[in-house]
Amino acid sequence: MQKLPSAPQNVSCALPALGLLALTPTIILYTLNQAQLLQISPSLLGLVLILGGATQFSAGLNARQQGNNSGSATLIPLGLFWLSLLGLQIFPDLHLGSSPSPAAITAYLSMWGLFAAILYLGSFRQSRMVQILFGTLMACLLSLGMAEIRGNIVFFYTAAAAGSTCGVTAFYIGVAQLLNSYMKRRIIPLGSWQAKLD
Repeated sequence: MQKLPSAPQNVSCALPALGLLALTPTIILYTLNQAQLLQISPSLLGLVLILGGATQFSAGLNARQQGNNSGSATLIPLGLFWLSLLGLQIFPDLHLGSSPSPAAITAYLSMWGLFAAILYLGSFRQSRMVQILFGTLMACLLSLGMAEIRGNIVFFYTAAAAGSTCGVTAFYIGVAQLLNSYMKRRIIPLGSWQAKLD
């Protein structure tokens, strides 16, 4: 009887999983607060961004040390992105500087949306869940950028929906990587494209 191939999981998969699990509360709480669906004080939101961004950045550094270049190239920039929002939005809300113009924030978020678009294009042939993750991340950032320049609540709601989907997907992938790595076999599927490559 032919032995079924085991899932391509190893110890290094648990390192990006930490960053993905940190992404979940960060993006969900931030987008819900931006859409005014959840009222969070600037100090508490700043703490969320610091913890989430620092955790993702650290997970990216650990992934690089383990030879996981894809994980490091994703998590290190994302960690820096969340930390950068402190200076753009949180500090001005705490009266620690002036707020940038809506056009500047839109341009900044749009550039990160393009970065997410590159990650989305690179997610093809990886797994369907990773594709959903980066696709919703791209939609979230671009919607936030449009919301800043247009001031339309619909864009904020769209960003909140995309951000929440991205956060839930990140949690799913993170848990799947941890369990699959621990059990040494595929317990939670990620929608691999491997079958279509044969």
